[in-house]
Amino acid sequence: MNVISVVIPTKDAGPGFRETLEAVFAQQIDGQIEVVVVDSGSVDGTVALSQEFPLRLVQIPPQDYGHGRTRNLGIAEAKGEWVALLVQDALPADQSWLRHLISPLQSDHLVAGAFSRQMPRPGADYVSRTVAHHWHRLVGGRTVLEITDWEDFQQQDAEQKLSCCAFNNVSSLVRRSVWQQIPLPDVAYAEDVAWALQVLRSGYRLVYEPASVVVHSHQRSWRQDLQRAYLDGLTLAEMFDSEMPLPSPTEVQRTLRLAEQECLAAPPARWDPTEMPAPVEQAREWYRRRFTSRSVAHLLSSHSSWQVNRDDTRVGALCRFLDWQDLRPRQGIRPFPGLTTLRRLWTILRRVWLRLATAALGQLPIPSRLRDRVFCAFWQGLGWRHLQQAVMQVNGEHSEGLLERVAAIDYWQSVVSMADHAVREGVALSPNLLGRIRCHAAATELGKWLGRAGHACLRAGQLHGPVAEIHAALMSGDDLWYPASRSS
Repeated sequence: MNVISVVIPTKDAGPGFRETLEAVFAQQIDGQIEVVVVDSGSVDGTVALSQEFPLRLVQIPPQDYGHGRTRNLGIAEAKGEWVALLVQDALPADQSWLRHLISPLQSDHLVAGAFSRQMPRPGADYVSRTVAHHWHRLVGGRTVLEITDWEDFQQQDAEQKLSCCAFNNVSSLVRRSVWQQIPLPDVAYAEDVAWALQVLRSGYRLVYEPASVVVHSHQRSWRQDLQRAYLDGLTLAEMFDSEMPLPSPTEVQRTLRLAEQECLAAPPARWDPTEMPAPVEQAREWYRRRFTSRSVAHLLSSHSSWQVNRDDTRVGALCRFLDWQDLRPRQGIRPFPGLTTLRRLWTILRRVWLRLATAALGQLPIPSRLRDRVFCAFWQGLGWRHLQQAVMQVNGEHSEGLLERVAAIDYWQSVVSMADHAVREGVALSPNLLGRIRCHAAATELGKWLGRAGHACLRAGQLHGPVAEIHAALMSGDDLWYPASRSS
């Protein structure tokens, strides 16, 4: 009979761990289930609770714990060729969780692992639900991760690389024969993504299997979100060799100050996406002033980071978006006969301008009204990051304040995205919810960029002074935050 192993690292798992173990042993699967619990110094009864079940308990000192190291120990102690990895607070949603997780590995020998869909806990707030649903909403269904061209992968930005390697050990399954060649890296953080990168580079595949579901979500404070995001940014920048200009201590201080100000601010009374914080408005204006004909040409060229459908062109996609913007009904305005036809003719003329600008490599001036509409299209509808890259690559600018501008805009885009999604779902945007959304977005997006800045400073050997203080506080998790009142 086949043995299917489940490895669960624990420390002070709490009484809810009983429900997790019961759900694991209740799995309906063709084979024998073996459970290995690796405990690193629990003092709350987790060990005694585990001993009530027919599982193998391995105990290690707390100082020996490591995300990759401890899971490697559990896999080594297990007997199965297929080994599921589960965190202590993830609950299999049904009796087919494990069977669905194994399925991708049974049908394709090049699949090295699979990971589950996460669902929020009952009663989770909107932000926690959104975070739990994030990956499924991003990809929309069962997805195969693979790297078919390493050189092409290397040309992608850090966010695209992360999407390609987004393996998740909250609930995953690995093939032992692959793990024997490529064990989980002994890293301080994100061992699952680091393993995925090595496995995919070696020619294997990974599968996101949404039919395998676990219940798992957290409602963290903004300080916890900030620390987690900092670790994400620091680790992933190192993992994906993310290049970032070396920020000054002043930029780092101001970026952390913005996070604190937004997280400690009183909740807004209503939702108005145009009422953006002053640093966001300043960053938007900075990019608008630098958005030139050459920037438009770059966006529409083969060097652009803007991806469109295979059967489409960037010019055509942008023109259709501008058509839609132009032809939207305007409230309170009754169109005259033939007005729509005139608008269509004007759109055709603008298409000519776009094509000429591309052909002339941006040397041909574009009317400022059209340039502003293209800018707004990318800013509001197509993703500001492509616009940012066009401005930076065309102008070659890595000036003072880049960290603040990028971080501030990412923060506001996250707020707008989450708030708009709530409106589409029919969720009432109360002041409390708006405050929670802004806190989560500020801590997550600004913390991520602070982590990347920390990596740039480490790489340059310039982690000292106020930057070192911020790094030490965020790495240790101490309740020590750089005072917002301290002068720049």
